[in-house]
Amino acid sequence: MKLIHTADIHLDSELSTHLSRERAKERRAEILESFRRMVVWAQEEGVSAILIAGDLFDTRSVRKGTRNMVLSAVTEHPGIDFYYLRGNHDEDSFLDTLEGRVPENLHLFGPSWVSYECREDPRVVITGAEFSEAHPELYTTLSLDPERINICMMHGQETAAGSRSDADVIRLRELRYRSIDYLALGHIHSHREAPLDGRGVYVYPGCLEGRGFDEAGEKGFMLLETEAGSRGIRRSFVPFARRTLYRVSTDVTDLEDTPGAILRTERKIAELGIPADAMVEVVLTGSRNAEAEFDPLQVGAALDGRFYFSRVKDETVLTVDYDSYEKDESLKGEFIRTVRRENTLSEEEKSAVIRCGIQALRGEEIQ
Repeated sequence: MKLIHTADIHLDSELSTHLSRERAKERRAEILESFRRMVVWAQEEGVSAILIAGDLFDTRSVRKGTRNMVLSAVTEHPGIDFYYLRGNHDEDSFLDTLEGRVPENLHLFGPSWVSYECREDPRVVITGAEFSEAHPELYTTLSLDPERINICMMHGQETAAGSRSDADVIRLRELRYRSIDYLALGHIHSHREAPLDGRGVYVYPGCLEGRGFDEAGEKGFMLLETEAGSRGIRRSFVPFARRTLYRVSTDVTDLEDTPGAILRTERKIAELGIPADAMVEVVLTGSRNAEAEFDPLQVGAALDGRFYFSRVKDETVLTVDYDSYEKDESLKGEFIRTVRRENTLSEEEKSAVIRCGIQALRGEEIQ
């Protein structure tokens, strides 16, 4: 028997932080299409069940087209059972549109534990609960048959401690030795897995598609497989994103000018083999002399048009030889001396102020 474990798809996310209105609209469509493609892939690969461990949607205001696409994916694949556990971003709007006519192959959860026996392999039991402050007793009411293959679904941030009471925190310590074979989690947007106890593991599949550069890297879902006569669950991560987001760090400490930074960045991009349909964020790091002719905007211009989306973040720190400006009668010298005498600023803040000031004095766009 094959199952998919996915989470944090965040359909209809606004995606407006960095993308243009048209690109954001395009990316929303791509993320929705990735969900549809995953269901088609499941059908082609003989997958019996898809476990959605929270945050299928990003907001209560779900577009009609999005709701219809999700519902069609479920109803057009009656041989696949969908187990949908709502996360902290999910609201009732999608379920409300069903008006009580929930498809037979769509299985839901609530604030207390609900268990389902899998059609293809009755040994496999899927149990889940959605967090609620009104039901703090979840950890004391979980009861699983140790003779079954137990997959448990939850959504939240895991912690090894047992004293947290937040509704969206999963206390792993209280789930150990409870006959869980696979704890299918959602909430963290990067793939993560580790032992739960001597029997089971806990797994975050990560999101299906990266939406921002804090979600860079390979994205996809988990494929689970069981076999007759075996209690084990084989698991593998399946990369599946339409686009990959990359963060490229370029240390410019030993460079003298902008062309050097461009060349070093291009070499890193080539080493990583970043494709043209990717989204790329270049982060300039290290320290650079305040007098150096260095323009981060020019680094960004060198990347324009090479990728689906690209941007440059300047996180460099200016090194200023204050003594060399002690008798400098220029406007720049007076400015730097004034900033140096400002006791209310930290060295990091002084560096940032001087950076902006020098950019302004050179007639450059302030970043």
